Amino acid sequence: MIFYIGFILSYQWLLPPHRFRGKDGILKFIKQVGAIQFDTLNQVGYNSHLVLQSRVANYKA
Repeated sequence: MIFYIGFILSYQWLLPPHRFRGKDGILKFIKQVGAIQFDTLNQVGYNSHLVLQSRVANYKA
């Protein structure tokens, strides 16, 4: 079970945390995943910002 959780987090680019940095990191991440879903609802934050915030160090929307 622990291996499975680690695999899923790694596959989603969440392990290690904040692997990418700065504008180059944002572009590298988007190129690797192909696309980011953009939701028009802003309850907590836009999905595209939440995805980048969890993977790119010091990401500012």
